[in-house]
Amino acid sequence: MKQQTEKNRKQPFGYGVQEGLICCLPAEAETVQEIYRLYIKGISIVQIAKAMTVRGVLYRQDVPDWNKNMVARILDDSRYTGQPPYPAILEQNLFDQVYGLRQKNRSLQLTNQNIRWIRAKVSCAQCGTRLIRKTDKRHRGTIWCCPQCAMTTRPVPDDELVQLITSKLAAAADALEHSRLPEPGSPITLQELCLRREFDRALYAPQPDVEQLLALSQKITAEAYQRSQCSSIWLTAQIRNRLLAWQPDMPLKQEVFEAVVSKILLTAEAGIQIQLTNQQIL
Repeated sequence: MKQQTEKNRKQPFGYGVQEGLICCLPAEAETVQEIYRLYIKGISIVQIAKAMTVRGVLYRQDVPDWNKNMVARILDDSRYTGQPPYPAILEQNLFDQVYGLRQKNRSLQLTNQNIRWIRAKVSCAQCGTRLIRKTDKRHRGTIWCCPQCAMTTRPVPDDELVQLITSKLAAAADALEHSRLPEPGSPITLQELCLRREFDRALYAPQPDVEQLLALSQKITAEAYQRSQCSSIWLTAQIRNRLLAWQPDMPLKQEVFEAVVSKILLTAEAGIQIQLTNQQIL
């Protein structure tokens, strides 16, 4: 049989069709086996894809460049173990080993995605500087380091940090549910007061300037709106609404976190305080 690469890749990489029957393509089958061995050694799917491209391995005719999705499809395809009508390219135990690693890595990727929008607000409890998340190979864990005061935390698994934050916010939601907010309102700012006085003078001038009155009116409205937005009472009301709409027994949602949390203050012993958007500290 003449060895060739599938043009349109109707069959999984490593297989072709001869006389109506699915068969192995030896060169591609060896590549499949190598991809599995590389992954077990800890080589990422991105690095494997780059290696295949550099070596000139064709995924299909006229497609010399590999990407991580091509590698992932190969690593996730159980047909390589000999599921009919496909002849076996891999031993079952090799596929099972890679499958276990894939599941573990997917779990880690999900955790990293969840922590990505949280870690942007993790700050030093001593000086308030944003902390840097690092992997501590000696203790095999994640630590947080302050570039300003050199404070370093004990190893803090991402799921532990998420749980600490969730517990704090759940307690805050419970407290807010049983509290009453004061009537909304905030003191008028000096800027708004000056604008109102200027508006009154322009209004009662012998010949009022309509354009000037309109411009002043718009400025007063903008100032009043800004004052209401910055009001601690308004912010507290927003926090309350967000937290009460969130079910603490459900995963913490990004939109809830970003709407209510200003900073996560982390200590060396992994104690946390949460600074809310209204500047209240939990």
